[in-house]
Amino acid sequence: MKNFKKALALILALSLCVCMLAACGGTTSTDTSNNTESASSEELIMATNAAFPPFEFTTSNGLVGEYDGIDVAIAQKIAEKAGKTLKVSDMEFDGIIAAVSTGKVDMGIAGMTITEERKNNVDFSDPYYVAEQVIVVPADNTDITSAEDLKNDKKVGVVIGYTADSIVTEDLALDEGNIVRANRGIDVVQDVKNGRLDAVVIDSYTGIKLAESTGLKVIEDPEAFESEEYAIAVQKGNSELLETINSTLAEMKENGEIEELAAKYNDTAVDETTAE
Repeated sequence: MKNFKKALALILALSLCVCMLAACGGTTSTDTSNNTESASSEELIMATNAAFPPFEFTTSNGLVGEYDGIDVAIAQKIAEKAGKTLKVSDMEFDGIIAAVSTGKVDMGIAGMTITEERKNNVDFSDPYYVAEQVIVVPADNTDITSAEDLKNDKKVGVVIGYTADSIVTEDLALDEGNIVRANRGIDVVQDVKNGRLDAVVIDSYTGIKLAESTGLKVIEDPEAFESEEYAIAVQKGNSELLETINSTLAEMKENGEIEELAAKYNDTAVDETTAE
């Protein structure tokens, strides 16, 4: 009987310990989950490729950490309207649509042109900027005066996934061996400066900025390059965020803020990390 009582007491003690451990484990799990959701809901994550001045670039004292530019300033306004803190996620340009469509980030803002292919995977905001492509060439260039001249066995640089990539590949149908692709505009522009490339096709505003900073010149060809509209990408069906974005853009257009940002960043130094 004595042994039975001892065994019974031991079983009850072990059962109590198991219950206490289970209860503690349940409480910890719930608290962690709630904390994570709370922290996440306070942030608005912007995916970009921060090598596209003046729209997005890195600097020693940026608007959001090291990040600055027209798009960062617009995203900051959107975050303020949503009552959240802006977080910038810097990545390769051709990974932004996937990050937005899978919900890894809230929105993609990177001087991104609206295309039918991209619209299959994300929803776009109203346009906020109109741009076109230009050709960046050496300052002493005389044999490239139009897009057609690029077909004369010229080595041409583009940024992977940008409009220029499809233009030189599909529209101009350049030989694949003459196309050099990079993840940053500054890299291919520097290759022109250093004589490794004959030209770069790139978005106009950024092309002008990079040409000015590297002593190169810009060739315009409106007959070959159509205008394009920049917009902000969100995950399909995220109507609440899209409404916040569109209302913010509408206010910024109406009060002239976007024009002011363009003027401000046109006078801002190109990415400090690109100075060579």
